Amino acid sequence: MILVDTSVWIPYLRGSSTPRSDLLHRLLDEGVPVALTSLIAMELLQGVAHGAMAEKLAVYLSTQRRIESRDPWSTALEAARMYAACRAAGFTIRSTIDCWIARTAIEYDHMLLHDDRDFDHVAAVVPELRIYRG
Repeated sequence: MILVDTSVWIPYLRGSSTPRSDLLHRLLDEGVPVALTSLIAMELLQGVAHGAMAEKLAVYLSTQRRIESRDPWSTALEAARMYAACRAAGFTIRSTIDCWIARTAIEYDHMLLHDDRDFDHVAAVVPELRIYRG
Protein backbone atom coordinates (compact mmCIF):
# COMPACT_ATOMS: atom_id res chain seq x y z
CA MET A 1 0.00 0.00 0.00
CA ILE A 2 1.15 3.51 -0.79
CA LEU A 3 0.00 6.45 1.30
CA VAL A 4 -0.56 9.43 -1.02
CA ASP A 5 -0.07 12.91 0.40
CA THR A 6 -2.19 15.98 -0.26
CA SER A 7 0.61 17.43 -2.39
CA VAL A 8 -0.01 14.70 -4.98
CA TRP A 9 -3.80 14.49 -4.69
CA ILE A 10 -4.27 18.21 -5.42
CA PRO A 11 -2.82 18.25 -8.95
CA TYR A 12 -4.31 14.80 -9.62
CA LEU A 13 -7.82 15.98 -8.71
CA ARG A 14 -7.37 19.19 -10.69
CA GLY A 15 -6.33 17.20 -13.75
CA SER A 16 -2.91 18.84 -13.76
CA SER A 17 0.03 16.89 -15.07
CA THR A 18 2.99 16.74 -12.73
CA PRO A 19 5.46 13.89 -12.41
CA ARG A 20 3.88 12.79 -9.11
CA SER A 21 0.23 13.23 -10.18
CA ASP A 22 1.00 11.28 -13.36
CA LEU A 23 2.53 8.58 -11.19
CA LEU A 24 -0.62 8.45 -9.04
CA HIS A 25 -2.73 8.18 -12.18
CA ARG A 26 -0.61 5.25 -13.35
CA LEU A 27 -0.79 3.53 -9.96
CA LEU A 28 -4.56 3.84 -9.89
CA ASP A 29 -4.84 2.57 -13.48
CA GLU A 30 -2.70 -0.43 -12.56
CA GLY A 31 -4.77 -1.19 -9.47
CA VAL A 32 -1.93 -0.56 -7.05
CA PRO A 33 -3.50 -0.01 -3.62
CA VAL A 34 -3.16 3.58 -2.48
CA ALA A 35 -4.60 5.22 0.61
CA LEU A 36 -5.16 8.53 2.32
CA THR A 37 -5.83 9.59 5.90
CA SER A 38 -8.61 11.73 7.33
CA LEU A 39 -6.09 14.56 7.74
CA ILE A 40 -5.22 14.37 4.04
CA ALA A 41 -8.93 14.44 3.23
CA MET A 42 -9.33 17.46 5.51
CA GLU A 43 -6.51 19.31 3.74
CA LEU A 44 -8.08 18.54 0.37
CA LEU A 45 -11.57 19.58 1.44
CA GLN A 46 -10.47 22.81 3.08
CA GLY A 47 -9.08 23.92 -0.27
CA VAL A 48 -12.42 23.54 -2.05
CA ALA A 49 -15.21 26.09 -2.01
CA HIS A 50 -18.19 24.93 -0.01
CA GLY A 51 -21.29 23.58 -1.69
CA ALA A 52 -21.71 21.02 -4.43
CA MET A 53 -18.02 20.76 -5.33
CA ALA A 54 -17.01 20.10 -1.73
CA GLU A 55 -19.73 17.48 -1.38
CA LYS A 56 -18.69 15.78 -4.62
CA LEU A 57 -15.08 15.67 -3.42
CA ALA A 58 -16.11 14.34 0.00
CA VAL A 59 -18.06 11.53 -1.67
CA TYR A 60 -15.11 10.68 -3.93
CA LEU A 61 -12.64 10.66 -1.04
CA SER A 62 -14.95 8.41 0.97
CA THR A 63 -14.58 5.77 -1.76
CA GLN A 64 -10.79 5.67 -1.36
CA ARG A 65 -8.86 3.40 0.98
CA ARG A 66 -8.21 5.12 4.26
CA ILE A 67 -5.81 4.44 7.05
CA GLU A 68 -5.81 6.11 10.43
CA SER A 69 -3.43 6.26 13.31
CA ARG A 70 -3.72 3.13 15.43
CA ASP A 71 -3.18 5.09 18.65
CA PRO A 72 -3.58 8.87 18.28
CA TRP A 73 -1.74 9.65 21.53
CA SER A 74 1.28 7.59 20.51
CA THR A 75 1.18 9.04 17.00
CA ALA A 76 1.11 12.58 18.42
CA LEU A 77 4.11 11.89 20.66
CA GLU A 78 6.12 10.27 17.87
CA ALA A 79 5.18 12.99 15.36
CA ALA A 80 6.34 15.63 17.84
CA ARG A 81 9.61 13.75 18.33
CA MET A 82 10.08 13.58 14.56
CA TYR A 83 9.46 17.32 14.27
CA ALA A 84 11.98 18.04 17.05
CA ALA A 85 14.56 15.70 15.51
CA CYS A 86 14.19 17.47 12.17
CA ARG A 87 14.62 20.87 13.84
CA ALA A 88 17.74 19.61 15.60
CA ALA A 89 19.07 18.48 12.23
CA GLY A 90 18.46 21.92 10.73
CA PHE A 91 15.11 21.27 9.01
CA THR A 92 12.00 23.14 10.07
CA ILE A 93 8.99 21.17 8.90
CA ARG A 94 6.33 23.64 7.78
CA SER A 95 3.33 21.59 8.85
CA THR A 96 2.96 19.41 11.92
CA ILE A 97 0.26 17.58 9.97
CA ASP A 98 3.04 16.35 7.68
CA CYS A 99 4.76 14.79 10.71
CA TRP A 100 1.48 13.05 11.62
CA ILE A 101 1.09 11.77 8.03
CA ALA A 102 4.71 10.56 7.99
CA ARG A 103 4.26 8.84 11.35
CA THR A 104 1.08 7.12 10.13
CA ALA A 105 2.93 5.81 7.08
CA ILE A 106 5.64 4.45 9.38
CA GLU A 107 3.08 2.81 11.69
CA TYR A 108 1.69 0.81 8.76
CA ASP A 109 5.05 0.35 7.04
CA HIS A 110 3.57 1.98 3.92
CA MET A 111 5.58 3.95 1.44
CA LEU A 112 4.67 7.62 1.05
CA LEU A 113 4.11 9.28 -2.33
CA HIS A 114 4.47 13.05 -2.01
CA ASP A 115 5.52 16.23 -3.75
CA ASP A 116 6.58 18.19 -0.66
CA ARG A 117 10.23 18.67 0.25
CA ASP A 118 9.42 18.50 3.96
CA PHE A 119 8.87 14.75 3.66
CA ASP A 120 12.32 14.34 2.13
CA HIS A 121 13.74 16.21 5.13
CA VAL A 122 11.82 13.94 7.51
CA ALA A 123 13.06 10.85 5.66
CA ALA A 124 16.65 12.11 5.92
CA VAL A 125 16.28 12.26 9.70
CA VAL A 126 13.86 9.37 10.24
CA PRO A 127 14.99 6.45 8.07
CA GLU A 128 11.84 4.45 8.87
CA LEU A 129 9.92 6.78 6.55
CA ARG A 130 10.04 5.14 3.14
CA ILE A 131 9.43 7.44 0.17
CA TYR A 132 7.84 6.02 -2.98
CA ARG A 133 9.71 7.28 -6.01
CA GLY A 134 8.10 5.11 -8.66
